[in-house]
Amino acid sequence: MTEQPQRACSGPPESSVQAYPAGPADREKKPRSQAAGAKSRRVVTVVLPAEMPQLTAGAARVLLRILLKSHAELTKCQREERNAE
Repeated sequence: MTEQPQRACSGPPESSVQAYPAGPADREKKPRSQAAGAKSRRVVTVVLPAEMPQLTAGAARVLLRILLKSHAELTKCQREERNAE
């Protein structure tokens, strides 16, 4: 129970103790893969069935959006690699 009565719309009480200290010392201890600015590469394997299932119009739009976004990200990464060389 908190010292102050809480109304239904009030948020949780603020803690004076931080869960994780924030500072430059913390950032130096992180592995390079988690450091800010580290490039993340995800390998995705796509397994296609012999016969594609019937898709509704909405499902087809969502699938197309996912594929276009993935393709755009791939070409962006490839361009950045070429420019870095």
